[in-house]
Amino acid sequence: MKQAPNPLPHRVFTQVLDLGIDTAALERQAGTHFRLSLDVLDHPPNGTVRLRVESQKTDGGTFSIRPRFCTPADLEDAVLAEERGRASGMSLLAQKCPSIWEVHAEPDVDEAALLELCGVLASVALGPVMPPDISTLFGVRGAMERVEKLLTRRAQL
Repeated sequence: MKQAPNPLPHRVFTQVLDLGIDTAALERQAGTHFRLSLDVLDHPPNGTVRLRVESQKTDGGTFSIRPRFCTPADLEDAVLAEERGRASGMSLLAQKCPSIWEVHAEPDVDEAALLELCGVLASVALGPVMPPDISTLFGVRGAMERVEKLLTRRAQL
């Protein structure tokens, strides 16, 4: 069951000092720890990366990841998200991150696939993920727990 994607991106706070995205590291992490396959479709230097995710658990999908520097508004959102989601200490981790990867899913992508990719990104970025509704912050484990919860709920329908 696919949902219409949120037009606002998930934000992954990253400890990467510049605006580069190490797609080779993403591919390694995806294959080694998440059993996902990433196919990089477009990767301009310091620009938006487009990639396709293949998954054993979900339908996968195509995503765009736009790197940018973190702003004071992002950090304010992180504090609010930590409070709302009772994600103790996660906004402090966000404060250590000079940049953000904005994750946009194409219209055919379901939420579980998006969360799988966010788990991979968080594992490479070493920072928390913040959903568009600023409801919480979570890391790799939180992303994968959300995937399992969605898949279990779907299997029960």
